[in-house]
Amino acid sequence: MAAFIDKIILCRGLPEQNRTHDNYVHTLQSAGYTCNYLYTLRFEFVNSSDLQTCLQTPENYHGLILTSQRAVEAIHQVSQDDKKFLHTWQKLPAYCVGPATLSLAESSLGLECCLGSQSAHQL
Repeated sequence: MAAFIDKIILCRGLPEQNRTHDNYVHTLQSAGYTCNYLYTLRFEFVNSSDLQTCLQTPENYHGLILTSQRAVEAIHQVSQDDKKFLHTWQKLPAYCVGPATLSLAESSLGLECCLGSQSAHQL
């Protein structure tokens, strides 16, 4: 019979990016496990200048497709220096994949015409 080993390595992203850390640790500790947290993921935005260039000409586009919260975060990040170009985008349609993406798009970018939040489960 194998001995019971009560140690677990939890491999996840950085805690400021991953709000579920405490839930995992709490659940595992409640079940009698000791958790060692290993930060294995790091995220870095690329092509920020290209994104900013596109966002500065909203008249060339009919809307946005936001496939993740990271996409919303990228737009928010590049708009920090010049928020005025977001005003036009706020009126254009934005297809947001999933309710979390929609919520973040509305709260951090002020988007007013978000669609598709229930589409994530279909993918």
